[in-house]
Amino acid sequence: MNTPLLIVGQAIFATLLVWWTYYLWSTTNQTLENIMSAISEFAAKQKAYNERQATAIDGLVSSVSGITDDVKALNDKITELQNSQGGVTPEDQALIDALQTQGEALATRLEGVSAAAAALDAQTPRVVPTPTP
Repeated sequence: MNTPLLIVGQAIFATLLVWWTYYLWSTTNQTLENIMSAISEFAAKQKAYNERQATAIDGLVSSVSGITDDVKALNDKITELQNSQGGVTPEDQALIDALQTQGEALATRLEGVSAAAAALDAQTPRVVPTPTP
C-alpha cells in the first residue's frame, strides 16, 4: 500500500539518487578532464624535448662522421713516412706538413664533437623532475 509518507520517501530517495549520480558523473568527468589535460601537456613538452634531442644527436652524428677516415688517412701517411729511406726529403717534409694540417683539422672536428656532446648532455636534466598534480 502506497501511503503519502512512502511516496514522499520514494521521491526523496529518487531525487537523492539522481543528484548523487550527477555528482559522481560530474566529479569523475572533471577528474578525467584533468588527467587528459595533464597527459596532453606532458605529451607536448616531451615532443619538444624529443625534437631538441634529435637536433642535438644529428649535430653530434654530423660532427663525428668522417673522423674515422681522417684518422686512417693520417695513419697511412705516418706509415709512408716511416717506410721512407734516408733523411728528410722535400717529399717527406711535404708529408709532415700535410700531417700537421690534417691533425689540426682533426682536432678542430673533435672539438666540434665535444661541443655537440656537451650540448646534448646539457639537454638532459640532472635530476628527474617530479610530476605536478
